[in-house]
Amino acid sequence: ERASVAAERRAEKLSQARLKVCKARARVIGNRLKSMHKRATLIHKGHEKTYAKVDEFYNKRLVPNGYKLSNYEDLKLEIEANKANVQALLDAATKTGTDFDCSSEDPKGQVDAFKEDMKALIDANKTYKESIHTFVKAVRNLAKTARLDKLSVTPTPIEEGATE
Repeated sequence: ERASVAAERRAEKLSQARLKVCKARARVIGNRLKSMHKRATLIHKGHEKTYAKVDEFYNKRLVPNGYKLSNYEDLKLEIEANKANVQALLDAATKTGTDFDCSSEDPKGQVDAFKEDMKALIDANKTYKESIHTFVKAVRNLAKTARLDKLSVTPTPIEEGATE
């Protein structure tokens, strides 16, 4: 009888220890979720800012002068698809992180799912960044071509206040 009482006490202490560890994990996941949102938002704003500036340069400077990218629409579609993928994965990671519960049947599985969602989100952000980088490189190369064409035809004085 004494052995069974001691075994029950050990089991209770073990379950309390596991619950304490699980609650600590829940706090860590909550903190990671907050920082993930903050970081993903900052990264997204930076990518959007770069994309908007380059797109504006392309549409206001290059297109009126007769320079066009043959794959402009494809590049834009790729960027939009990657942007949607990042947003979907961010939503999935948020749902997985907020659904974490220590009293569920498989809290370890939930932690693993959250980690996998985070990895997928990081990879998607890299792909999104690469698609924007590809767009920027294409516009930059087109701008270099335009500048070379402009220089080879006739030299013109640069007006004060004009930026290139």
